[in-house]
Amino acid sequence: MPYTQADLDRLKRAYARGVRSVRFGDHQLTFDSAADHRQKIADVERELAAADSRVRVRQIRVNAKKGWRR
Repeated sequence: MPYTQADLDRLKRAYARGVRSVRFGDHQLTFDSAADHRQKIADVERELAAADSRVRVRQIRVNAKKGWRR
């Protein structure tokens, strides 16, 4: 099921309130623990980031041959 930002916001609000089940249209999720709820939030965040083509990975490379000079 592809999730939206609104779904992620709903998951986060439910987590903040301590609600154990969340409904998305005709689909309902029930969590056994807070850890399961946090894991689902992380999964949805990762899925949304992968779907967003504008997300850029920043890399910094350092190359040294003789150490630091004073």
